[in-house]
Amino acid sequence: MAAARPAAAPAGGGGVMFAVAFYVWNVVVCLLGWPSLLLPRRWSLWAAWVWAQGHLALARWTLGLRYAVTGRAHLPDGPYVIAARHQSAWETIAFNVIFPRPAYVLKRELFRIPVIGWWLWRVGMIGIDRGAGASALRKTVAGAQARVADGQPVVIFPEGTRSAP
Repeated sequence: MAAARPAAAPAGGGGVMFAVAFYVWNVVVCLLGWPSLLLPRRWSLWAAWVWAQGHLALARWTLGLRYAVTGRAHLPDGPYVIAARHQSAWETIAFNVIFPRPAYVLKRELFRIPVIGWWLWRVGMIGIDRGAGASALRKTVAGAQARVADGQPVVIFPEGTRSAP
């Protein structure tokens, strides 16, 4: 099992600088990367990877945030399911770099976010209606099977929402 552990960030400033850089980077990637939505899917996956790499670099530069991945040797060669505890937005960004082309199980409402939602759909995220009960579970399983058939690891946060560390 692979585990990513962010190291402690240094005390002090950097938070405001990161927040500003975070939003500027989102705008830059959306403006420059939107054509990837019209190209073959691998280009949108590449744009998502660039977006995530940029955010991790910004966190390292402004906050001093570093992370270590351990246990990578225990991952299978083919697709797999990652059941993670959703503690912050960090893992949703970092998993795009740590794992190859991950497909997240996420709430369907996220697809409605302009531009970002289009990317989520284009790269193959699995949107679920959390109020739909058993039919949501069937659709989640079908979506996960399709992503696994495509060779993608599937990321699910079993608790469904962020929880305290």
